[in-house]
Amino acid sequence: MKSARHGARGVRDIAALAVRHVLAAWSGASGRSARALGRQRGAVPVLMYHRILSDGADASGIEPGMFVRASAFGHQVEWLVSRWSVRTLRQALDSPPSHDDEPFAVITFDDGWRDNLTVAWPILERHGARATIFLVRDWVRDGRGEDGEFLRPRDVSMLAAQGMDFGAHTVTHPRLDGLDAAAIESEMRASKDAVEAWTGRECETFAYPFGVSSPRAEDAARRLFRCAVITRGGWWRPGHDPARLPRVAMHHDMTSTRWMFESRLAAGD
Repeated sequence: MKSARHGARGVRDIAALAVRHVLAAWSGASGRSARALGRQRGAVPVLMYHRILSDGADASGIEPGMFVRASAFGHQVEWLVSRWSVRTLRQALDSPPSHDDEPFAVITFDDGWRDNLTVAWPILERHGARATIFLVRDWVRDGRGEDGEFLRPRDVSMLAAQGMDFGAHTVTHPRLDGLDAAAIESEMRASKDAVEAWTGRECETFAYPFGVSSPRAEDAARRLFRCAVITRGGWWRPGHDPARLPRVAMHHDMTSTRWMFESRLAAGD
């Protein structure tokens, strides 16, 4: 029975993906996605990635929401830089969204996976783009986590020297809504201190693990950082609470084609 249920779920997933492909292609070919993007003037899409896997890498056991393939990511960065400027989150904070501003986008990565260096960085560099990477202190300190390899402090230092930006993502990646105020502050402050030590510059940005915040976490973020980002919520608009800046999540199963990427970006999920 268990095998049958899993098989049925797999068929449903494939069918849902096929429907998304068709709807995205129709939305792109009809101009609907382009019109929706045009209505976003004055707002900024902050894109959220985790891992960028090479096209031939084994992705079995990795949730589709945790990665994008290298070829798809390359097309996405090319699409972005051909239309808008691409800024780090630090740069965006210095010139936040304005109705009079030229459009721009921000690329972010959560956790600090090693493929951010080995796969994503060459693509970003080729297109003259830079991004912000939010680091989990213990995973980067050790170079490893339960699920794979992460950047090491020397990698962070090298990338920072090349113009990449880094933010804090706690010490151990807990759900902050389950911690008391002292524990939240400790997780934030220690990760901030580590990022500053590795990069040699002030750490001004923070990402809530799992995209989950709480009033206590937001209070701490306001004291310690210029901004903190969540997941979902659409595009960053003038007047947004800096402790809850929204992002658009980029998933393999949602953005594997140009039409799907445009549709996802336009929807702002």
